[in-house]
Amino acid sequence: MTAPAGEWNTRSLFRLTGTTVLLPNLLYGVGQGAIIPIIPLFASQIGASLAAAALAAAMLTMGQLVASLPAGWLVVRVGEKNGMYYAAAAAGAGAAICWVATNIGTLIAGVFLFGMSNAVFALARHSFVTVAVPLSHRGRGLSLMAGANRLGVLLGPFISAVVVHIAGGVRPAFGTA
Repeated sequence: MTAPAGEWNTRSLFRLTGTTVLLPNLLYGVGQGAIIPIIPLFASQIGASLAAAALAAAMLTMGQLVASLPAGWLVVRVGEKNGMYYAAAAAGAGAAICWVATNIGTLIAGVFLFGMSNAVFALARHSFVTVAVPLSHRGRGLSLMAGANRLGVLLGPFISAVVVHIAGGVRPAFGTA
């Protein structure tokens, strides 16, 4: 599916990475952006103190930190695409745990799992782009990938806000992740 190095242009880069990297990255970014502002709000709704709500929000970053090294091992073992699939499934499981959380401990566990999946997904997508895109266009490919993720993280809170407004509560917003 790769073109010879001399025939590469932006159109072939979009064709190669559009459905395999850019769209999944955009959608994953939307889910990530949708869940970030909801965590402290939901924590306070289930009776958590301000400190516990902050801890729940911090678990996203802690999960990414803890899973960074194992993420590399996993991506090497299962491959880039499968790594992204597993990470997306784990993110869905983390969001589902958050959805059903009735106490702060369960919410922290779900957010931690979501953070761990972010580490795996980020590493797998970077690895996939470096393998799939020739060196002459790798910078452009990585830039497009980062832009798709940032666009998703930008759109996520707006989509989450619409869901919260329509549903009348915060809990359904975890379904956007």
